[in-house]
Amino acid sequence: MTTTIKTEQLETPEVIDDLGLDGDKMSETKDENIDNDKVAALKQKMSKKTKKEETPLELATSLKFGVIGLGQAGCIDGNTNIYVSEFGFIPIESFFYNMLNSVNLCEIQTTNDKQTCISIKDKNIYTVSIDPQTGNLKKCKITHVWKNRTVSKNRITTEDNTTLICSKKHPSLVLKSGIRNKANFVSLSSPKPLSVGDRLFDTRLEVLDQLSEPTFIKEIEVTEDVAWLLGIFAGDGHDKLNGNEISFYCDNESVVERISHIINNIIPSSSIRIKPQPGCQQVCVYGLQAKVFFESAFKHDTLKTYGGLGKKTYTVEIPQCVSIAKSNIRAAFLAGMIDSDGTVAKDWCESSVFTTSPKMSDQLGCLISSIGGRSSVRVIAPRRENEVTGYKVSLSGKLNFGPMIDVIIQNIVHSVKKDRLIRWIDNDQKSFTTSCVPILYDEIKDYMDEGGMINVNNLTVKSNVCIKSWANNKQLLSIPSFNKMINSLEETDQLQYIKTINPKLTCIKSIECVDELECQFFDLTVEEYENYVAGNNGLLFTHNSRVAEQFNDLGYPTIVANTATQDLVHIKVPEENKLFMDIGLQGAAKNMDRGQDAAEQYREEFLNLINSVLDSTQAIVVATSCGGGSGAGSLPVVIDLLQSIGKPIVVIGYNK
Repeated sequence: MTTTIKTEQLETPEVIDDLGLDGDKMSETKDENIDNDKVAALKQKMSKKTKKEETPLELATSLKFGVIGLGQAGCIDGNTNIYVSEFGFIPIESFFYNMLNSVNLCEIQTTNDKQTCISIKDKNIYTVSIDPQTGNLKKCKITHVWKNRTVSKNRITTEDNTTLICSKKHPSLVLKSGIRNKANFVSLSSPKPLSVGDRLFDTRLEVLDQLSEPTFIKEIEVTEDVAWLLGIFAGDGHDKLNGNEISFYCDNESVVERISHIINNIIPSSSIRIKPQPGCQQVCVYGLQAKVFFESAFKHDTLKTYGGLGKKTYTVEIPQCVSIAKSNIRAAFLAGMIDSDGTVAKDWCESSVFTTSPKMSDQLGCLISSIGGRSSVRVIAPRRENEVTGYKVSLSGKLNFGPMIDVIIQNIVHSVKKDRLIRWIDNDQKSFTTSCVPILYDEIKDYMDEGGMINVNNLTVKSNVCIKSWANNKQLLSIPSFNKMINSLEETDQLQYIKTINPKLTCIKSIECVDELECQFFDLTVEEYENYVAGNNGLLFTHNSRVAEQFNDLGYPTIVANTATQDLVHIKVPEENKLFMDIGLQGAAKNMDRGQDAAEQYREEFLNLINSVLDSTQAIVVATSCGGGSGAGSLPVVIDLLQSIGKPIVVIGYNK
């Protein structure tokens, strides 16, 4: 557990709200030396709805706060996909064990409370992070991967059925209504916790090419043709149990011709035979080279399958050589899936891929996110005894196809599907129900005023009825109408920020909390922005949840104290602000008595550090986890020390 002390002059009531403070809490203290008049004045200011430009000036001359955070990180479920270089989409648990098996022993650290940290900073593995202050994406280095102790499971589901299973303390990037003008990271245990209707961030209209690299299968480069072929095989391919035979099942002559053409180009030694089948044609490819090529791409274990898969398998995944490749390669693979097991609707701009592999469904959602699209998944229950559960992954509305729509259309060869998709993309979209911006007029009216709007009727797009209805809170705006409205105003930093982030916003549909300790949880430590993309059926931006680092990222001076070097060494705060309470190997290890004894033993050092950092502060907020050793155990000593220096104290407690 980690003890964190932070100080800063709060500038807005919104910042105070984020800390969970109000006037009543600020007066909860037994110290008789507190300036009650000043606390009362602060309470009055916090309760007023003052104009935005007046608030910073008033509070800047008011009370300085320090924040003490006691507690450790949150984490995500081991089956959650992350997106990293060298691996592409991979469950974070699999990534952890890959790293565990590849690093030197000196890079592995463990604690008695079942936490393991692996240093991978020398491996140069990267993920994609978002700058919360601008909405821009950047390639950032992963320095550590963590396996944390078992905690309760919490499932967050968005409106498009992207899910994130995490602990209560794991923060995700969210734009909350009426709190602040920029997004921030919030968890289920925050003073103002995540709730249904909050807006998380995904990657819609952002192509993730920051990690991409050329890929090869047995020295054959994965081009758009090869990626399309792999998509066809993933949809309707067959690896024969006995003999060197790979086959595809197709119902379209153009698809059959392209399969034959690509096979002849990349594996000319193979022979191809077309066999008529009921309702389709079977393209049979013979030869050991072709068999090894596809088994290598999909990582089939030839020894275990005796040269083939035999019976139908429901565990097919997106090949790694596709998921880490350039965005056009990923888009071509998706086109292959649409050509094989996909459909394009006749009366609506929607394309769907059906699969019986839950892993493929999950990864398809992530792949679509990685090329700037947004999909939804629907579970199809079996209708007959010999059927299995199916999964329908759908792209609805041309905006949700993302920026790679032209590459997808270019690679689709099924004549009916291609013609339908071209027709929908060429025509103006008549409905934007799948691409509305979940931002209300009242939330950004002040920023629009700063951009030169007198009232909504004076906008250059005033003829747009949708904008007027939005201003009357009767409906949401589509992305095109929203951006048209923003573009009609004078460009300001805040309006540019809103324009950048609005396509990425996706609302929380449900939050399911399970108190049982049933899952193994993991986390990453990422440089600079301290966040990464993760999720199932899609990708969301989530934070590596070191409490001290989050406050430090906000610009507050920070003090950290801990009984375990493993928890202390990786926290990114100034080294002179760290206090290691050495009580023996592995620290408090969830034992509160040991945590309290450590704080008592280092009481003088603790007090000196508090006085050197908090000398100019006038009030302290203590945020603590209630389930650990160093954090919860040291809390009584910390409170006693703070009372001895005569500062108001507020305690915020939260559980895993």
